[in-house]
Amino acid sequence: MDLSTRQGRREQGLRIQSAVERAGLSIEDLAAQIGCSRALIYQYVSGSTLAQPDRLQQIAAKCGVQLSHFYNDDAAPVETSVPASDPVDVTHRIQESLRSLEELADAQASAPNHKALVATSERLVSLAQQAGTAMEQGRAFERLGNALLAIGDYPGAATAFQRASEHAVQANDVRMLAAVRQNLGNALLSQGFNSAAREHFEWVAGSSQGPSVRWRGLLAVGALDEQEGAYKEAMHRFDEAAVLLEEAAEGGVISEEEANIGLLYVNANRTNVYMDGSDFDDARKLAVDCASRAEAQGSADQFLEARFNIAWCDVHTARWADAITGLATLSQLARFVQDQRRESLANGWLAISRACVGDFETALNLAKDAFATALARGDRLSELYAQMGLADAYTGIAQRQTEALYHANQALSVARAMRLDRAEAEARSRLSALCEAGGDHAAARDHADRMLATANKLGARHLVAYGTSLQNAARISAGETVSNSELELAVEMAYATTYCEAVMHSTWVLCRHEETTASRQQEVLERAIAIIELGRKGLIGASIIDTVLENDTFFRLYKRLANAYSLQNKESQLQSFLEETGWPPLLAWNAGS
Repeated sequence: MDLSTRQGRREQGLRIQSAVERAGLSIEDLAAQIGCSRALIYQYVSGSTLAQPDRLQQIAAKCGVQLSHFYNDDAAPVETSVPASDPVDVTHRIQESLRSLEELADAQASAPNHKALVATSERLVSLAQQAGTAMEQGRAFERLGNALLAIGDYPGAATAFQRASEHAVQANDVRMLAAVRQNLGNALLSQGFNSAAREHFEWVAGSSQGPSVRWRGLLAVGALDEQEGAYKEAMHRFDEAAVLLEEAAEGGVISEEEANIGLLYVNANRTNVYMDGSDFDDARKLAVDCASRAEAQGSADQFLEARFNIAWCDVHTARWADAITGLATLSQLARFVQDQRRESLANGWLAISRACVGDFETALNLAKDAFATALARGDRLSELYAQMGLADAYTGIAQRQTEALYHANQALSVARAMRLDRAEAEARSRLSALCEAGGDHAAARDHADRMLATANKLGARHLVAYGTSLQNAARISAGETVSNSELELAVEMAYATTYCEAVMHSTWVLCRHEETTASRQQEVLERAIAIIELGRKGLIGASIIDTVLENDTFFRLYKRLANAYSLQNKESQLQSFLEETGWPPLLAWNAGS
């Protein structure tokens, strides 16, 4: 074993731990007998500190093993089971080992060191199954489930929580059962098993364990309602959860600090409802407030959640620099605290953001990484947005439209499997645009119709605006008569939501319409391009390379405005526009047109 690496030291630590258990000692016993602190032994066992030879010699002597056992790669493994002797003595030794491992697990959880915690939890399960009570076995499986949930092994976590719930029932420990079922629901939800997850959340919400437990179940049920578009029901659940927290704090059932942390979770979910309903300004304000409160209260989890919500709003409203820097920071913070799910989600959305500003190669690499991580962890939600990121990246790369269609269809499949209506509408928006660009106008119309129906059902105004514009484009391509007033209405709908994608697409469709005069084209194009230019300036100010006009969605608007100036013989305005844009391909296009 290579003791210069953490892995090598961890392997040696496992041998120390195994030898101690086989000798029937606790960590405290060993520490007292060799004259050191138990914390030092824990550091040896976890691999964070290399055990010195003199200490190893003492440990070997007390445990009855050769010193070489702690060094040789071919050393025979030491069994963790206790040799047959007096049953009472055997049980006592196992109980002592259980206590020692539980303390080690607590230390690893507080660090946190999730991978080491998984290994320790597995040993706890093994020992608890040898001589532990139903309660101890349930507690061991719960620890293992929590550790697996933290590293993103959702199938493994679900299995562990299921076993924990069985033992909690045997032990008649309703409080443990409530905590386990809450996390079992989380593990199932992460795999896309919404109905099964809801069953567990509703049980917790209706349990007899009091407000400090029930609010989590209510919040989770509300989050599922929000994902499925039942916003009124979701807000009702969130309000119920908030009342429970406030009443619990007033009654002294929980501390004021715990109540404030709980309210952060409630407000994060309220933010999601605002975003779903296209109220990006209020959503962002609430998310900023949540981030400030989370930082003040030391809640890393809710600080990350708030930062994600801020970035989500920024992506949709063309605050591209804020979105990119925010998501990049979020990815790094999530990695630092070992939150793999948020890291993967942040990279998926960062890919979407990079593709939006025309940096397609960077977007592709980010989306591939997010996709690989999501698949490895069985994380369907992260997979969903990684698939969307891949679709957006390939859309902007020449000769990769087939791959873009494939990944957009995969995103649609995941969204439908998870019953995420909003995500389904987002996936269909990509498919409609891709089919329209590829000349499959019937498919483009079908996706736009379905997107619009879903968006209307959800009350997602920004998606209604975008879906209406996509539908108008497909109708025009199919030879249907679409009035100029319908197209003008679509533009105003888009501006009312501040959703950049809808604004740009509806502007493009209006300007292509034969009834739209050159002067009107100039007016609506200047209004749309002002938003793009503000975004470009933000990128430059943040020292992010400006690739915005690599995105053909935006570039074609610039070309259209240049053409509108030319049609009206506004040469000075044309030249001023070209110079201010500062984009050589636009100059080259104008020179050749």
